[in-house]
Amino acid sequence: MSLSKKDRKFPSPAADGDEDARRFAAAMAAALHETFGGGGSAVKTVARLTSVNERTVKNWFAGVNGPRGDHLVRLVGQSNGMLDAFLTMAGRGDLLAIARTADLAKRLSVILKFLDETLSER
Repeated sequence: MSLSKKDRKFPSPAADGDEDARRFAAAMAAALHETFGGGGSAVKTVARLTSVNERTVKNWFAGVNGPRGDHLVRLVGQSNGMLDAFLTMAGRGDLLAIARTADLAKRLSVILKFLDETLSER
């Protein structure tokens, strides 16, 4: 099988021995598995979300490579697990607590609105 013009012709930093790149790829793989599962449908979902080739996404799930900046932004926007992994790797656990609090406040607001509507119907 020959390489396409878009295929990588050099090893990725994670495969080439860069310890930080390996840790990043492993953390992103774990977050992807936690958020999307591990089957073929998960790969297709992430490929659709990021507009990336499925082979690339399979490498993300396998921890061979991690998503680059623009793809990471899309994933973080769709997944709290990806946001958690990113903030943890960046050493910003303080922001993680704030993000979780904001998410809880949003959910609580939806619940309160539902209860208000339900009670006002009676």
